[in-house]
Amino acid sequence: MATRVELPAGQWAELYEPTQLPEGRRRRLKIAQMRMGSIPSFREAIRSGRFEDVAGIDAKAAIEFVDPADMEQVMSLSMEIEDTAILAYVRAWSAGPTVDAVTLLELPGEVYDALKDHVGALTKGGSAHELDTAPNPDPASPIEPSIV
Repeated sequence: MATRVELPAGQWAELYEPTQLPEGRRRRLKIAQMRMGSIPSFREAIRSGRFEDVAGIDAKAAIEFVDPADMEQVMSLSMEIEDTAILAYVRAWSAGPTVDAVTLLELPGEVYDALKDHVGALTKGGSAHELDTAPNPDPASPIEPSIV
């Protein structure tokens, strides 16, 4: 099931519900999130217990603990995660027949920002790059949590 959202300038998008997000899209988003762990000062903040994982950290939080030498990489990855989240959740849009990165980056800023906000509202914490990866508590779910 998809939810249609209205965007500025008369545009619209159909967004997947989090429970309906195809696995391939979900994995691309998780991979983008996990790349944050390759940044030394970011990784150190995770190890020190300041954060549980990289999925729930946004650029604003990163400023507080990331070494200034790592900031460019953190900001770049943050933007990549936002783009990946939008591309993961958008099923269709008025911007064209295909949902792709080239078209996404050609959107007017106000449309992009609104789309980022709508995607963020679908994910935990209200941020586009905070994907809820908790196991499904539904006992009828065919997928069980990993024991690894």
